[in-house]
Amino acid sequence: MARPRCFQILLAGLLHSLWVIVASAEGFPPRHLEESAPSKNAAKKFVSDQRNLLPKIIGGIDAKPGEFPHQVSLMFKNDGGTPGVERHFCGGSIISDQWVVTAAHCVATMIGVQQYISVGAGSIDLNELEEFDLDEIWVHPKYNASSMDYDFALLKIRSSFAEREIPVVSRADDQLINVGDVAVITGWGVDASGAIQRILKKADVKVIERTDCNDADSYDGKITGRMICLGLKAGGKDACQGDSGGPALARARGGANVLFGTTSWGEGCALPKKYGVYGRLISVRPWLDLVTRGELGRSNTARSDK
Repeated sequence: MARPRCFQILLAGLLHSLWVIVASAEGFPPRHLEESAPSKNAAKKFVSDQRNLLPKIIGGIDAKPGEFPHQVSLMFKNDGGTPGVERHFCGGSIISDQWVVTAAHCVATMIGVQQYISVGAGSIDLNELEEFDLDEIWVHPKYNASSMDYDFALLKIRSSFAEREIPVVSRADDQLINVGDVAVITGWGVDASGAIQRILKKADVKVIERTDCNDADSYDGKITGRMICLGLKAGGKDACQGDSGGPALARARGGANVLFGTTSWGEGCALPKKYGVYGRLISVRPWLDLVTRGELGRSNTARSDK
């Protein structure tokens, strides 16, 4: 069964105040999340229960301090000393001074709990992240929770990620990456015990031909033009639950990190021919530019892809 790679909170009793915030390509304004929300303890218990059922990140090693400064954690806000490692539920990538790109399935069912969610950045250690309040959430208007098509969302923080290195967001991934090329994926997914890993992990994977990923013994035609598959034919390396929304990166000439994908879904983790499926950012680049008003890559230290 296809499975999103974050701890989705889907219980109707938990999210009693659903208010779907969707940004249309025609430019309808975003809406702030409602202030009323269910118990954070109930939310945290649900996430904890899910972690006991989930496998670990496969084939990853510890990232180095400062290696992926754009990586963020989506987490429940601190309620008085609770460490970040106990509050993480998804990943994301900083793409400008105020904007983060993540997976739609990470936030589409979080509406109504904005005051309980923050964006953590600035460290590979979940317990040492600087936390930022959310201002806006935009879910792609064509997001389909059943097929996982258009699994993209944008988050705007109230303050600024100033002075952080920001990866280039791909404008033409067919010129950047080819089948068989190596990509880097990162995340804080769960370990074998079901606990989130405190230190950010990274793994090298290969770009998979879409026709191979759509084979009958792989995903049997489920891979759309908004998706790209990464992994190894024999398995062994993959993103997994807790990593959703996090980055898939390639190295451009000169060594710059180029963000071309966001962790989305997969069947199992690191299984043969069951590759990781990632949102292909170039496929929604016009929407990204529209919502962020052309701010992608805007930072004092950012490189530009224009």
